[in-house]
Amino acid sequence: MSDATPSILAAPLFPRQIDWEHILSVRRQHVDAAALACADAERASVHLRSLFGEDVMALPLPVLERLLNFAPWTYRWLCWLSDAMRRVEAASGYAGLCDRLRDSLKFDEACSVLQVAERLAAVGLRVSFDVPAQVGSAMKVPDVFVEDETESVTFHCEVSVMYSAKAQADQWRICHRIVHSLLFQIDAERILFCGRLLRPVADSEIEGLIGRIRWEMMEVRKDRALRLFDVEDSLRLALAPTERESELQSWALEQGLGVNSFAGVPIAADRAVRLRNKIEDKARQLPAGSPNIVVVPAQDLFVASGDVNHLMTHAVEVISGFGNVAILVLTSEDIGRVIPGVTRLGDHILAISDRDGLSHQHLVIKNPNSAVELPKCVVDKVRLAFSL
Repeated sequence: MSDATPSILAAPLFPRQIDWEHILSVRRQHVDAAALACADAERASVHLRSLFGEDVMALPLPVLERLLNFAPWTYRWLCWLSDAMRRVEAASGYAGLCDRLRDSLKFDEACSVLQVAERLAAVGLRVSFDVPAQVGSAMKVPDVFVEDETESVTFHCEVSVMYSAKAQADQWRICHRIVHSLLFQIDAERILFCGRLLRPVADSEIEGLIGRIRWEMMEVRKDRALRLFDVEDSLRLALAPTERESELQSWALEQGLGVNSFAGVPIAADRAVRLRNKIEDKARQLPAGSPNIVVVPAQDLFVASGDVNHLMTHAVEVISGFGNVAILVLTSEDIGRVIPGVTRLGDHILAISDRDGLSHQHLVIKNPNSAVELPKCVVDKVRLAFSL
């Protein structure tokens, strides 16, 4: 999740010893702002208290931060966490998952597994955690064992993390600041745009870039012409008045972008290698002769590619080399409102959802070279799971 300009509504002062009673009391005062039934919020908080224990200061940091943040999305996230744990509480291995969720050092990994497992369970697939599997001459323990009892199909799912949260947040935050300056043109004629970052940008450079962009926008309003420019080696941008949209569209197509789109740093060779290495590492944990799933949270790839079709083509090329992976899911998570929906991309889909108060993108890619294919009805369930 990105920490970029999140919506924060925190209490101005807390007692020296924060406890559950104080947190729940203050959260009750703000529940109306969350447009959430008070009973739902109360139920989730009581349930999480019973699961995580009475010592608030021993909570994993992401849970504590959300409890102390009274923005509306945090109410939805806490309700999701409670509902997700209830959804899988009958699963084999649930106790071990709970232990990892309570461990501050293991929470992020365990929460990623929970996000995937509860979606699969929500569409009627049976999930178990940490079920040993024979892989070659060794026993491995994939994250989730999945059964479709109707179709008598079983497979494993491995959930990975590709990039550090800080790297994801930095790239997203910089793009967000730039796009915000381009989209929110108050009391001025709207200017169309298209562009991308050419390299990672330091915090100290952002204000200078935005100042240059605003100056160029004033020049476009004066000259009424398409304006193409680079800011040293950091940013490439095209601006145009609305009557020059067709010219901007032509330039955007050459860049693999669209009008009013802005991309991060293009996917570099090392990112491609790292994605391949990550999938190869996870594929080694999965048995041959089984139509398995690999899930890779890869927000950097979504931001850097700018064009989901380019990212999909790249990912298909990578996954084609792993016959024991039937489906690859690339995921992105952020704070912000989205319109949920599914876009079909040939045999693949891009699903956008806001299941837990956060915005999610899931690129669900079917491996054309999978040694064992999942039945179509099971593939449809997996697609539906990541569309929720």
